[in-house]
Amino acid sequence: MASELFFAFAVVLVQWLTGAYFWQLVRRGSAHLIEVLGLGLAIGTAAGALSGVLLWQWLPLWGWALPSVLAVVVAFILQWRTGSTLGPSGAQATTEISSRWFAIDRPSAVALIVSLGLGFIALAASLRSYPLNWSGTLTSYHPDMLFFEALSTSLAQFGPSESIFSNNIFAAGNELRYHWLTYAWSGQITHVVEAQPFLVLTRVLPVTALIGAVLIAVAWTRRLTTMRWAPTIAALLIVTGGYVGATYGTILNFDSPSQQLATVWVLGLCLALWQVTSSKTATRFPLLLLVILVLAAAATLGKVSAGVVALAAWGFVAVVGAMRRESWAARAWAALAAAGVGVAGVYFAYIAGSAEGGGLGLGSLLNKASSVQGLNPTDAKWGILFGTGLLLLAMAARWIGLVWLVGSRSTRWQPVTIFGMGLVVASVASVLLISGGLNDTWFALAASAPLAIISALGIAHALLAIAPRMRWVPTWPIVAAIAVGVIASVLIAAVWTFGPGHSPFLRWAGPLVAYLVAFAIALVIAAIWRSQSGSRFLRCAVALTLVTLTVMAAGARVLGVSSTSFGLQSEGGMKTSEFVPLTPFIIAKDLVPVTSWTDNERAAGQYLADHAHDADIVATNSTYSPLVAALGQQRTLISGIQYQAPYGRPSALQSIMDRESISLEFANNPGVQTAANLCNSGVTWFWIDPRRTATRNWLPYATIEFNSPDAIVLKFDQSAC
Repeated sequence: MASELFFAFAVVLVQWLTGAYFWQLVRRGSAHLIEVLGLGLAIGTAAGALSGVLLWQWLPLWGWALPSVLAVVVAFILQWRTGSTLGPSGAQATTEISSRWFAIDRPSAVALIVSLGLGFIALAASLRSYPLNWSGTLTSYHPDMLFFEALSTSLAQFGPSESIFSNNIFAAGNELRYHWLTYAWSGQITHVVEAQPFLVLTRVLPVTALIGAVLIAVAWTRRLTTMRWAPTIAALLIVTGGYVGATYGTILNFDSPSQQLATVWVLGLCLALWQVTSSKTATRFPLLLLVILVLAAAATLGKVSAGVVALAAWGFVAVVGAMRRESWAARAWAALAAAGVGVAGVYFAYIAGSAEGGGLGLGSLLNKASSVQGLNPTDAKWGILFGTGLLLLAMAARWIGLVWLVGSRSTRWQPVTIFGMGLVVASVASVLLISGGLNDTWFALAASAPLAIISALGIAHALLAIAPRMRWVPTWPIVAAIAVGVIASVLIAAVWTFGPGHSPFLRWAGPLVAYLVAFAIALVIAAIWRSQSGSRFLRCAVALTLVTLTVMAAGARVLGVSSTSFGLQSEGGMKTSEFVPLTPFIIAKDLVPVTSWTDNERAAGQYLADHAHDADIVATNSTYSPLVAALGQQRTLISGIQYQAPYGRPSALQSIMDRESISLEFANNPGVQTAANLCNSGVTWFWIDPRRTATRNWLPYATIEFNSPDAIVLKFDQSAC
């Protein structure tokens, strides 16, 4: 495994250096080291993944490397013609910053050490739940990881046109409409270094996402303010932050690889969009537009909510800029067009048109995120609306610094403040209008990464307003506000555990407690401070309130909330006034999710991977789960129905049912007709779960090649049909 990890990270390093070079080209050599590294990782991984996808038919193994080759060619040409790999303007800029390029200032260093340190501790804890040679019952190992790994393998081994459009790994001949670029990136690296399953997805990807997100957060914050603690605040809101009095607010969610890597891409996209509003001389504008297009496409195809929310927020910036006749308005519209092409292009080409449409409803009070989290004080309509408001309060704590920027005349109409307003508007609108369990919070979560930087800027302005001479050591009122935030977080975590099934039911009070405690204590501290220093009372109270709430949000992942139940419960279960009854999307014959697998099943999967060819198709009598596709690494006639049905085309639903029927019929009753049906479908192998059928002889149509109590692998003889 060590050698596989080494070569996997070597591929990431090549992409990283490629992206870093392109960003320095965009910035005419004027970007500082941390910014170059952060944007470099975002651009390099995005360009590599997209290139590998587009070029798979011609370069199935090395398509991801084309951007790197292009970078070398461009650098050579520029060096030959101008004497600098960055061009004529880049040569001067490079000379000017050469003495400080590698000098990381103390605020940035502190932010990197603190946030990366805590991030790696969180990763180490999560890795214990994801042993590579897993067998046994799924406890903390997220069951969707089977689907993710199978999709990664499919994209790398069969290419996007085969694995997504016509011959995907779960249902050969059918499409899969899904945001899959993260898994394409993982699969490409797995394929090129021949890594074992789950290695890139659970080791390389989380480390890459953590480093990229922190670097961009620190770099962007340092460009926005000189306040010492601002970069640390921004990075912690991303790494350890969460919602105050609610859960599922982790940005770098280990169980969602798409969320992790899409966070890096959306942060890079937002910084590139903001760069549009800076001086024209600081960038090569056409190249900047190209970077925006690439990152917008990657963010959307990585996690559709990430690209959509960034596009909507930047649309707000462009409109406000035009209305105020800002000097950067025309450039903002050009950037909006580039981002729009990237978002719309991949959305309509690869994502739109699935049977379920993401499982999201519009304008309904059923299945709201507040109901799932038990934040509604009652199941009446007003209770659901009130609970949704409480959920928004819980989310807003990590965005709260924007309040200061909006309230101050000097910062209200700055591009970064307007961008923050747009992100909040898009987030609030999604939570209010969309329903889908916890899925309706994905848009707000995607916006929370760039909002962490903007909120940190607001907190910096607030602290400088009340303590202008503060350096590293905060004044006592700020220390007191921080302490209140820590203590209140513990209290709120305790309140949150009094959820459904407990008495008294207090969970919905958590967000209210946070805001009331923060403001009440801030009033007391501000009153004492005013009597001592003559400071302005209201300004101090507001600033200290923002500090306390930000501390609560920044530590939410560390303190966490704990409960084993969700939703308002009645004696009969979920209340129908809040929830649509939970039913499968498609009524398949097999509705048994796989919650464990054995060493025998792993061995069966390895046998298939070693002996089957890329053109082979595997049938199975375990059709609901993606287990066979994930462990066997081959296309299946039908498996993973729980994913293929909702993410496939509506027109494919009948085909899915038919394929399941002929698979189960042969497994249970092999005969001339059942074998002919499989022959006509091109089946060459059959994975039998012997615990699901009493049949043990499939001759003359198939012979047993691998036999164990948990998995039997048959080689199908089409000549016998």
